[in-house]
Amino acid sequence: MPAERRVGELLKELARATPQTASPNGRAGNRVAPLDMIPAPTPYAQALADNAISRQSAHRYEQLADVPQDAFDEALRAPDVKPSTTRIIAQIGVTLDPSSKWQ
Repeated sequence: MPAERRVGELLKELARATPQTASPNGRAGNRVAPLDMIPAPTPYAQALADNAISRQSAHRYEQLADVPQDAFDEALRAPDVKPSTTRIIAQIGVTLDPSSKWQ
């Protein structure tokens, strides 16, 4: 789990697309853009693709990275409960900035 937390920390540092730049025409839809208008993947998207990390896993890793270090260490040491990413996030109640779901 420390590795997942570190991945989350690294992912949070990478540049991401904004909703307007995610689509070549700035609008949602299924219109096909010419190849020269398709932007190169962002460093964030490229890192996910290169490492076969789903967007859902990336989101959870970033939430895990938002858990304070002391609380994270305490959750790993708890003898009565097996630590898991889901459990630690739920116990601490970490939420990301709502605008980050688009990135």
